[in-house]
Amino acid sequence: MTYRESMDTIEFGTDRDVEVLEMLLTLDDEQRLLWRTSLAEKGFEMTPMQVDQYISIVKIALCDE
Repeated sequence: MTYRESMDTIEFGTDRDVEVLEMLLTLDDEQRLLWRTSLAEKGFEMTPMQVDQYISIVKIALCDE
C-alpha cells in the first residue's frame, strides 16, 4: 500500500477500513507475524521489513489526516 492509497482509505473508506489501519499500529511482533502469515495464505507475500515499511506508511498517513 502506498501513502496515497492509505490517504484514500482514510478519506473515502468506511469507518471499519480506518479502524483496521489504526489496529495495525498496535500489533506486537507475534501479532505482526500472524497477520503476515494470514496475508501470505491469501497470496500476498511480504518480508518482515516490508511489513514494517507498510505499517510506517500507515502511521504517517494517519498522522497527516
